Amino acid sequence: MLYFRIGGVEVHLLKLCGALILFAALLGILNASAVMWQSWGIIDSVKKSISNNPVEFEASPKVECIDSVFKVTGTCVSPKQTRIDNTQYWIALSGPIMMLLFWAAVFVFGWMVYNLGRAFIPIEEDEKELPERTRRKK
Repeated sequence: MLYFRIGGVEVHLLKLCGALILFAALLGILNASAVMWQSWGIIDSVKKSISNNPVEFEASPKVECIDSVFKVTGTCVSPKQTRIDNTQYWIALSGPIMMLLFWAAVFVFGWMVYNLGRAFIPIEEDEKELPERTRRKK
């Protein structure tokens, strides 16, 4: 196994790499879940703004909500829309959900790298004895 010395202590290289990957994955999961939560909140607030006063929505100061939806999620909402479509809703949430699943996969990979030092894979050779063939004489 790969060991090296840091400050007089021997460190297992695979465990160190696995721990760093786990730490980065946890930070990524926290970030992706925060972005997802924020996107969800902004989409819901715009839904409420549009549904409360659809006629006055274009002239009201709530148009800033539309700008915040574009800044956070990248989804364009027209000021003349009376509601947010399901397509816009899922486009806004698919990016953060995808990032959350990506960081979850990185976490699983980091866990596997961390535990790779404990893994013992026995390699066995199986030999099967075949009976000798008898040749028939003609």
